[in-house]
Amino acid sequence: MKMPLEPDHYFEGPYMVFTEIHHLSRGYCCGSRCRHCPFEPCFKQGATRVRESGSAPLLDTP
Repeated sequence: MKMPLEPDHYFEGPYMVFTEIHHLSRGYCCGSRCRHCPFEPCFKQGATRVRESGSAPLLDTP
């Protein structure tokens, strides 16, 4: 089976981790504290503004 050039997810053990590509194609934040959330404010359900390129989400914020 061929892997897509830019996969929208990968697995870490039993967990599926969505990439930034997946989140951008969905178009809004789901609020589930995803590792690769590209939206700001980060982890705010419904957020649609995309973070500046290169700025990482703050994983320790509520």
